[in-house]
Amino acid sequence: GKLRGFTQVTRDATERMRHQESLRKSEERYRRLVELCPDALMVLREGQIVFVNTASERLLGAHESEQLLGKTFLDFIVPDLREAVAHRLHETNERNSARPWKNNGAPRFTEEHLVRLDGVEISVEMAATRLTYEDEPGVQVILHDITGQKAAAAALRESEARKTAIFETSLDAIVSIDRRGIVREWNSAAQRIFGYSREAALGQRLETLIVPGNLTEKYLPGLADYLMTGVASLIGRPIEVMAKRQNGEEFPIELALTQINLSEQTTFTAFIRDITDRKRAEEALRHSEARKTAVLDTALDAIISIEKDGKVIEWNPAAEHIFGYSRELALGRD
Repeated sequence: GKLRGFTQVTRDATERMRHQESLRKSEERYRRLVELCPDALMVLREGQIVFVNTASERLLGAHESEQLLGKTFLDFIVPDLREAVAHRLHETNERNSARPWKNNGAPRFTEEHLVRLDGVEISVEMAATRLTYEDEPGVQVILHDITGQKAAAAALRESEARKTAIFETSLDAIVSIDRRGIVREWNSAAQRIFGYSREAALGQRLETLIVPGNLTEKYLPGLADYLMTGVASLIGRPIEVMAKRQNGEEFPIELALTQINLSEQTTFTAFIRDITDRKRAEEALRHSEARKTAVLDTALDAIISIEKDGKVIEWNPAAEHIFGYSRELALGRD
């Protein structure tokens, strides 16, 4: 009779099984690694989010990964930037190898703006790389939150702008010097008061610019030492001294010194006010008082000053002679 039988084809699947096991272990290591990553890391497939780490949930304001999985990543990009980000992701996905999106050999981060689930806009640095995830091609996106960094930078710029505005509009001269007394900053008021331009003053010793010649020896070995160190330290103690202008004119100033301790060096800022007009006014007042006293004391007539309520506030020698009351007894009487 006819013989019946069958043919058996056997294929060795050892390598395939090993590959699958290796891939499974690789996926597990990937998940463990990215969970420890402090930056947000997510995987996209055809623009949809298929994996997120814990940092991604924090960044986008999600309480659990299910709030993000399956969502379109571009929906989290601010509308004005979606087209540009979509182009970058498409460019990454079209690459024919799993090389990172590179720039000079390193992943290229670009600044982007995202909108969290709660509607708050945040700033991030973003980079994308191509990878295989669960046997399928995808794009891995790394997001580094720079919202706080940008806020701090903006606050610093605002602070610097305010400082510059104060520095340049101050009516007082503001001069910064180092421990050697070398001028490091010289504002517009300093230029106006002393006559030296900022370019001419920077790098010069302060005493050579403002100390009158007859006082030079007093400040040796340097004005900086006199102002800052030892028993003569004037930090926190405003003083009135004579200074000189570029044309040699001497005039009175009020000087106050503050110390600023930086990480690298200590600097000092001097606030200097030209008090020429104030001194003239004080001198004029003294002369006026002296003239008034001379008139009161030498007048032959009684001169009496009283307040609205009739109380005596001035009683000259002639009033003492005419009425018999001494000045001490009369003052404050009705």
